[in-house]
Amino acid sequence: MDLNFTAEEETFRTEVLDFLRASLPEDIATRMRAGKRLTRGEMAQWHHTLNQKGWLANHWPTEYGGPGGTPVEKFIFENECAIAGAPRVVPFILDKVTLGADALVGAEGKGAETLEHLTGYGLLALVSEAVGAMEVAKAHTLEYLRTREPFGMKIGTWQALQHRMADLLLDIEPARSAAIGAAAAVDAPGVERERSLSAAKHSIGQIGTRVAEEAIQLHGGIGMTWELPLAHYAKRLVMIDHQMGDEDHHLTRYIGFGKQV
Repeated sequence: MDLNFTAEEETFRTEVLDFLRASLPEDIATRMRAGKRLTRGEMAQWHHTLNQKGWLANHWPTEYGGPGGTPVEKFIFENECAIAGAPRVVPFILDKVTLGADALVGAEGKGAETLEHLTGYGLLALVSEAVGAMEVAKAHTLEYLRTREPFGMKIGTWQALQHRMADLLLDIEPARSAAIGAAAAVDAPGVERERSLSAAKHSIGQIGTRVAEEAIQLHGGIGMTWELPLAHYAKRLVMIDHQMGDEDHHLTRYIGFGKQV
């Protein structure tokens, strides 16, 4: 499997980056990095901005009003939003809404299969966000090692810390590969799709927790302070492991699906 982005995907990534630079309000990004809860008005503002761009439901097919983005584009979008500090789209609930037969999603009697497929997109969004959070943790830690000078010498010159930072960088790459692999398989047949998604979620849960812990360790005590954005990214990485099944759950699923291949 080629894990490099195609020219079209790189063009889309550039479009997402340009959009975030131009449209993501700095005050919202700052509050997100600080782990603060956004107000209803701020979330509505961001949703409105995404909707104007046509990205409020960026993975929806065109026939349902979405842009028809591919799974890899979904990964790119969620990953870059996490790095930029953009809030995730808040799920909504429809109450007492009546629809006609023409609004049926999927085939009649196949609701469980449709739901399982859509849940796969939710897992893909989580692992994509986690890779973005790891990138931020990496960048903040690298900058800290390059600038922290407690005894007349930058701590990044200490070989022991260089080795730990190198291990952290190497950890992130298989996590990224697993997420891209999940994006490539999210529309595959059932067992192949679910096996790839569980492999990615297991990897992300395990690696994300390790990256969070190591980034805090390399910062020292300041890494745990509420004022440092890193602490909030680390907390988010640990929580992602427990959403939609933790690493142990998905390892069990992966083994089970492997017996069916």
